[in-house]
Amino acid sequence: FLKISGFHRMPPSLSSPTLSRPLLSSDQITILLRRLGPWSTAALQNVQIILNENGRLVVAIPVDTTLTNATGNLHGGAIATMIDCLTTAVTFSVNHSPSVTVDLYVSCVAAAPVGSTVTVDSRVEHLGKSMIFSSCKIYSSTDTHNTTGADGWGLLVATGSHTKKNSWGKSTAI
Repeated sequence: FLKISGFHRMPPSLSSPTLSRPLLSSDQITILLRRLGPWSTAALQNVQIILNENGRLVVAIPVDTTLTNATGNLHGGAIATMIDCLTTAVTFSVNHSPSVTVDLYVSCVAAAPVGSTVTVDSRVEHLGKSMIFSSCKIYSSTDTHNTTGADGWGLLVATGSHTKKNSWGKSTAI
C-alpha cells in the first residue's frame, strides 16, 4: 500500500466525489506521481501542478527529447503514461484506497512538438461503489492551427479515459 506523509487510508465512500474528501497537497501529489513506478519518472519528471481540487488535477509538462518519437513530437507511449498516471493521481482526491486498472483508452488527435508544453487536465467523472471513472485531455501550447481549446489551454493533442476498480482490503499496490 502506498504511504505518503499526511496521507491516511479512508474507508470507501459512496458519496459524490466533491464531498467530504480531504484534498491532497501539491507535495503529496508530486510524491504520489513519483511512486507510481520507475516507468512513470521520465514522463512526469518536470511536472508542474497548475490546479489541484477534489476530482480535478491540471498539470503542465514540457515536451523534451526524452518524450518524443522519431519525428520530434510527443510519443504516444508518453501520452498513454501521462493519462494513466495523472488519472490515477486524481482518483486519490476522491478515493484514498488502492485501485487497479480495468481499462485505459487513449486517442491521439494532434502532435505536440519538442519544445512545447502540454497541459494535462484530468478529472474524476464518477465514483461508484466499486468502480472509478476518470477522463483526461492533453493540450499543446504550440497551436499550429491557431485554434484554442474549449478550456483555453491550446490545441487538443489527446484524450483518454481510465476505469479503475477499488481493491479495498487487498494488498494490491498501485
